[in-house]
Amino acid sequence: MYRSWEEEKAKRKANKQRHKEIRDENRKIAIAEAEGLMNYLRSYLQECGLTQTQIADFAGVDTSTVSQIMRHYHKTARFSIIVALARAAGYRIEFVKLHPRYDEFRDKRRLKPPPLNEKTD
Repeated sequence: MYRSWEEEKAKRKANKQRHKEIRDENRKIAIAEAEGLMNYLRSYLQECGLTQTQIADFAGVDTSTVSQIMRHYHKTARFSIIVALARAAGYRIEFVKLHPRYDEFRDKRRLKPPPLNEKTD
């Protein structure tokens, strides 16, 4: 079916706005998750019994980076630094598949898991 250029522009503008809203929402969720992860990391680093210098040496990062993370100067950090610091504190990070009930992005993906009330044989 033929659409006028004005209709096409309006459709593209609506799609662009919808995608921007989804990106903004996802960014807020990601930042909240990252801040939560950093809080856990700080508590693990405090309770591990090592000084910041020892942690930095074991993790292979700069001492100032550890200091800034502990002082809440950095709200996020590169994932490689988080993994190295957690490992120096005696922890490891694993990826575990979420239960569909707690999956916030479930409805936004093209391939959806089966509904919760449906049983598979």
